[in-house]
Amino acid sequence: MLFHPFTDGDARSALLALAFVLAKDGIVLDGVGPIAQVQRPADDVEGAAGFANLVVALIEGTQRRFSRSCHTAASPG
Repeated sequence: MLFHPFTDGDARSALLALAFVLAKDGIVLDGVGPIAQVQRPADDVEGAAGFANLVVALIEGTQRRFSRSCHTAASPG
């Protein structure tokens, strides 16, 4: 499956579909700004790989921030 924003406004649909697929696996991103800025043709294989790497980086960043906030909340005062 390939997700990519189209310049004609379908980016919102692609982002919604991506959020749905990730949420089905229990993954919620705390920021999607970089995703909304990516525009590649659907047949751009290298662009698709770069997009996938971007999503992974956003997931890892969200997980790190969540872990830090849980650690901070659990620390005594």
